[in-house]
Amino acid sequence: MNPSREVRVKVKPYKNKELRTLYEMDHNPKAWKKLMDKYRRYFGEPDGQFYDVNQVIIIFAKLGVPGMYLPDELEKIADDMIPNKFDEAA
Repeated sequence: MNPSREVRVKVKPYKNKELRTLYEMDHNPKAWKKLMDKYRRYFGEPDGQFYDVNQVIIIFAKLGVPGMYLPDELEKIADDMIPNKFDEAA
């Protein structure tokens, strides 16, 4: 990860597939679903097909700004999350 590179992404309503593309996880929809399911309690379900701006802000806060992680780093994060589903202590 290169913290000095500039990343520009619009905060706007996005479809799930658009978010998955921003995070470069089109090749692995199952890992993307697991990653989203981990934080779904914070941002909820999309309104129809779109996550609204407030939900997108929360997604960016939880997953990081798209483009900051390499796709394999995101997959590792998703894989690390699988065993502790929704932090049962919370």
